[in-house]
Amino acid sequence: MSTLSITDLRVDVQTETGPKEILKGVNLTVRSGEVHAIMGPNGSGKSTLAYAIAGHPKYTITGGSVKLDDVELTELTVDERARAGLFLAMQYPIEVPGVSVTNFLRTAKTALDGQAPKVRTWPKVVSGALTRLEMDPDFATRSVNEGFSGGEKKRNEIFQLAVLEPKLAILDETDSGLDIDALKNVADGVNALRSPDRAFVVITHYQRLLDYIQPDVVHAVNPAWLAAYGVLSAKRRDIPLLASYHTQLSSYVEKLHLGWLTRPADWWTTNLHNQAEVNLCTSPQMVASAIEHGVGRVDLWPKAVDTTTYHPGARTKRMRRRLTDDHPEMPLAIYVGRLSNEKNLDDLLEPVHRMPHVRFAFVGSGPASDRLKSAFSGTQTVFTGYLTGHELAEAYASADVFCFPSTTETLGFAGLEAMASGVPVIGADAGGIPHLFTHGTEGFLFEPHNADRIVELLGLLTDDPALRARMGEAARAEAERHGWRAATDSLLRFYGLAIERHGRS
Repeated sequence: MSTLSITDLRVDVQTETGPKEILKGVNLTVRSGEVHAIMGPNGSGKSTLAYAIAGHPKYTITGGSVKLDDVELTELTVDERARAGLFLAMQYPIEVPGVSVTNFLRTAKTALDGQAPKVRTWPKVVSGALTRLEMDPDFATRSVNEGFSGGEKKRNEIFQLAVLEPKLAILDETDSGLDIDALKNVADGVNALRSPDRAFVVITHYQRLLDYIQPDVVHAVNPAWLAAYGVLSAKRRDIPLLASYHTQLSSYVEKLHLGWLTRPADWWTTNLHNQAEVNLCTSPQMVASAIEHGVGRVDLWPKAVDTTTYHPGARTKRMRRRLTDDHPEMPLAIYVGRLSNEKNLDDLLEPVHRMPHVRFAFVGSGPASDRLKSAFSGTQTVFTGYLTGHELAEAYASADVFCFPSTTETLGFAGLEAMASGVPVIGADAGGIPHLFTHGTEGFLFEPHNADRIVELLGLLTDDPALRARMGEAARAEAERHGWRAATDSLLRFYGLAIERHGRS
C-alpha cells in the first residue's frame, strides 16, 4: 500500500514583482485505493500544489515535506519523482508533432523502468490499455496531441496513466474545457483505473466532475460556497463528513468593513460545520474559537513534524561557516521562514545591535526581503534566501538558538522543525507559539515586541552551553512525540470516528 503524506507544505511562485506565497502550510494524507478531490476557485493554490509536487521550476518549496512511501519527493529531480511513482495529468497538454503516442509511451516506460519494454509484450500492453479505456486502436498511432480535440487530449493523459501505472496520479483540472460527453469519457477512464494499488488526487473547479467520479474525500479550498457544496454533496451521497476548521467567516467580513454581515456569516459558518461528524482544528486556540462560536464535535488534530529529516545529526561545519559568515566559533541565532512584515522580524534589529558577539541568520525570502537586508546592513547578519531539503535541515541543526518573533502564527511549524533539530526556541508569547513548548523547558517565551527580554533570553542561551544543550535535548524529545506517523494514525482515527458517528445518525 502506498501513501502520499504532505506536511506543512509552503510554496512560493515566482512573479514579475518577486516571489509570492501561495501555499501556507498544506497537510494532506492520501492512501492507495483512495480518490481525493480538491475544489477551489482560481488562485486558491490547487494547481500550485500539483506543480510543486511534480517539481515545476517556477514553484519554490519553502518549507514542509512531500513523501510518497517514505521517499522525500522534494529532494528528487522531476524524472526521479516519476520513477518514484508520481504521475501528473496536465491541465493544458502540449503537442509533440512527429512523435506517435505509442513511441512516446515506450520512451517514457523505458525511462521509468531503466530498460526498454519487450518487443513481444509491448503491443499487448498498449492494446490492453486501449481496450480497458474503450478507445479506438488508431489513437495510439497519432502524433502526441497534434490535432487532438480538448477531450482527446485529456483522454490521452488517462491513456498514458493506464500504460505507465503510477502509484499516485494527480489530475490537474482534467475537466477543464470539456463538454459533457468528453467529461463522461474522461471520468469513465479514471473510474476504470481505480485500484487498491493506486491513489488519485483530482483537482477541479466544478462539481459536475464529481457527479461521474465518486471521491472518497472532498477538500474545499477557500471554503464558503465550496464548503457548502461539499456539505450538500456529502449529505446527498450519504457519506461521512469530516471538516477542518480554520477561522470564522465573520472575521473576514469585519476586515472588509461589512459589519452588518457579521451575524449572518457566523450563522453560515457554524451551521455548515455542525453538519460534519468531525471538525478538526490544528491548534488549541482554534479549538477554543470553534467551541466559542457554537461548533460541535470539535477535535484537535495534533501538530506533526518530520523528525527524520530535521535531526540534530544534520549539523555540519560547512553550513555553520555559511550561516556565521565564516565565524563558526561565535554563537548563532537563526530565523527560518517567510520574510514579511507580519513576522515582526524588525524586533530582532535592536538585539542584533546590542549583541555583537552573536551571529544572526535569516533563512527564507519574501516581500520584505530587500527592506530587511537594508535595515540589517552592516550588522553581523546573514541572509541565505530559501533553503530546502537537506540544506534546510543542516541550517536548523547548525544553529544554537531559534528566534521566532512572529505574533501571527497559528501552528508555528518552523519552531517545531527547530525543536526536532535539537535547537531551543525563543518565541513570542502569542498565537500558536505558546502551544509549541513549555517555557523554561524547551525554550523561552517573551512578551511581543520586547527587545530587552529578547536580549536577556538570547544571552541566557548563548552564554550557557550547558543550559542550551539541556533545552535542546528537551526540544528534540518533545518533537519526537509529534512525528508524522503519529499524526497520520491520528487522522485515520478521526476518519474512523466520522464513519462511526455517521453510522449512528
